[in-house]
Amino acid sequence: MLYWRDKSKHMLGVEGIVTKIVILAEKPSQAKAYADSFQSKQKIAGGFAIKDELFTADVIITYAYGHLVELQNPEYYTADWKKWQLQQLPMFPERYQFKVTADKRAHFKQVKSYLDEADQIIIATDSDREGENIARSIIEVSGNAQKPTQRLWINSLESDEIRKGFATLRPGADYYSAYIEAQTRQISDWLVGMNISRLYTLLLQKKGLTGVFSIGRVQTPTLFLIWQRQQEIAEFKPETYYEAYLEVEAEHGHYRAKHKQQFKSLADLRAYFKKGNISYQTEQPARVTKLETKQKQVASPQLYSLSDLQSHANRLYKISPASTLKIVQTLYERKLVSYPRTDCHFITPAEFNYLKSGLSDYCNIEQVEISDPRLNANKRYVDAAKVQEHYAIIPTKKKLSAASLAKLGNFEKKLYHLIVKRTIAMFAPPYVYDETTVETSVETEPFKTIGRTVKQRGWKAILATTTPKVKKRRFACFAEVATARTGCCHLSR
Repeated sequence: MLYWRDKSKHMLGVEGIVTKIVILAEKPSQAKAYADSFQSKQKIAGGFAIKDELFTADVIITYAYGHLVELQNPEYYTADWKKWQLQQLPMFPERYQFKVTADKRAHFKQVKSYLDEADQIIIATDSDREGENIARSIIEVSGNAQKPTQRLWINSLESDEIRKGFATLRPGADYYSAYIEAQTRQISDWLVGMNISRLYTLLLQKKGLTGVFSIGRVQTPTLFLIWQRQQEIAEFKPETYYEAYLEVEAEHGHYRAKHKQQFKSLADLRAYFKKGNISYQTEQPARVTKLETKQKQVASPQLYSLSDLQSHANRLYKISPASTLKIVQTLYERKLVSYPRTDCHFITPAEFNYLKSGLSDYCNIEQVEISDPRLNANKRYVDAAKVQEHYAIIPTKKKLSAASLAKLGNFEKKLYHLIVKRTIAMFAPPYVYDETTVETSVETEPFKTIGRTVKQRGWKAILATTTPKVKKRRFACFAEVATARTGCCHLSR
């Protein structure tokens, strides 16, 4: 028995030398990115033929179009399940079967022909559970589940990252559990959707309603949460409350101070201060009883996870989360940003090093300058121990010229700039400000004012156009004795 190993030291085959390797990508654009990274490629039906020093065998790259196979419909298992009847519920197949989607049968046939000829299969779909499910389901339905597999696990479609990934392939068996997880979720979706949709539809039709009522494992709870929130908004009853403040004229300027208590009515406010001999809207002596200034520093925000980017894009540009994912996926496929489906805010030292070496190029893209960059890795952003499957969303090594940047769509540019700016901000100095707390007393009642004086804008100079503006109080100095006029404002909550 012969064993053949590639440069990554993983077993590629048994009972003979491997003569053909098939790389299975998730989509055509991904397959092309892989092919472009090798020394020689030739377009063939449903993929590419590859020659490269990384492989001693013949290599074919082929691809899916996402999910080429799906779970069979209920009537496949038994004819009794074709008709919607309460007595047939619940439906639990003894063994779940998969089929090729009708509009993709021709392409599946082509992919299957390559897999049938393969001695070795490299799973190169997206590096997540769903990518594993897509690949393994195709391999299973094609009848090639017994063949040895390896796994390409990368977060970028840049050529050097692709080559590095293929040079250090991982054993396919290490990711089989991810396939089982994703398929279990797929089956649970089928069970809930097929059974409970029929149950609710039939019961509601007995009540005189018409149509089909779709129930989903994720869809229905999500719709319920939206409905709950909408009900809260519809039933919200604003309540007016009052806050007391001082308009203070001090030796070196004017400022406003606020009392800590809130009042349900103006009468309550006036009564409270009348007890303390404080007259409403009249000038009275005031004294600064506390004046404290502390210097504070704020580091730049953490790197983007997908949910963080989706939330930020929605606040700034009103882009929906689904649209944000689609746009960033396009940027990923164009090799401009790292893998988007990540819940991680961290990168490893390897990513930090290439970002550091290209910092001037990224700054040129954003037309900013960092006079004193922090070039040592900071655990707030760089921590390999906190990177599991995927690291944070960052720009790749690919640098865009002004002409290339102009060719991007409007929202593609906006999101690309967000990602680049958030990334280079970690190299910038911290935002530094003096926070001054002033306590002003009229009689014995304290009123507080908090203000900031910016000492160093730091990273905020980079993110200025991506951060909502907030008004902040600024003041220089105060006298110990001042004149104050009491007042109030009413707000709703």
